[in-house]
Amino acid sequence: MMSDISSVEDMFKLFTDRTFKGYAFILPSVSVGNVGQLAMDLVLSSLTAVKIGYVLHPAILPVVGSDPYDLESSSLMISCEIFVVEDKKLILMQIRSPLIKTFRNDFLLKLLKWIQKMELSPVFILTSSHEYERNDEQIRGTPLRFLMTADLFSKHEETIAKLGWKELEKRGCPDLTSQENHPEEAYIPGGGFAKLLFDTCAFQKISSAVLLKFCSEGDNIPDAVLLANYLNDLIRLVPEGTSSVDRWHFPPSWKHLFGNAPDRELY
Repeated sequence: MMSDISSVEDMFKLFTDRTFKGYAFILPSVSVGNVGQLAMDLVLSSLTAVKIGYVLHPAILPVVGSDPYDLESSSLMISCEIFVVEDKKLILMQIRSPLIKTFRNDFLLKLLKWIQKMELSPVFILTSSHEYERNDEQIRGTPLRFLMTADLFSKHEETIAKLGWKELEKRGCPDLTSQENHPEEAYIPGGGFAKLLFDTCAFQKISSAVLLKFCSEGDNIPDAVLLANYLNDLIRLVPEGTSSVDRWHFPPSWKHLFGNAPDRELY
């Protein structure tokens, strides 16, 4: 099965031959509450995003359905698709199914090569982390955190200071075999591939950032709105509007997040 996707060209099926040098790249990591994916839905629904291709890889579980952003559309959506927003110079990826762990590293390696080939920069990874895993410092104040490469932080340092953002705290991990602590590092439990992709981008000197929200499973629409606002505060995508919710267009597919209402005859 892996031999079917032997190259980046086999994995990324674009409807255009052009590159997108200097375009920012935003993608979600499949994580707790699907918050990154829901935030990406908000971005895609609120901007003039045009589908320019899709992604095929054994790591991506197959999904097919109707267009989640246009009830009148006759086109289908699949597990992983690529969009462009020309006026904002953005490339957006939406992932709609979890990655199979066995093939995840190969998927991320080819994704990184594609980012380099397309000359995309910076890379923004939207994700979430288990609320119950927070330490004492993370329980206080904002539930939002970021990780950022030094070059990108330098570019946005003034904005980050003005907004009062908090960088994700580093944590030590006990080693039960030697009774010693490993060096402290950023820890994103429930965050999917976000930390791994960020570390790999940083190693390859690709400007990148992880934006995350602590949350629990449930109705995660409010979490997605907060995460989308967090991204919007850094790179203005939509006007601020009269409230944080009014900034975004909710996709029609969200009407079915929890299925149909229960039959009234049950009560």
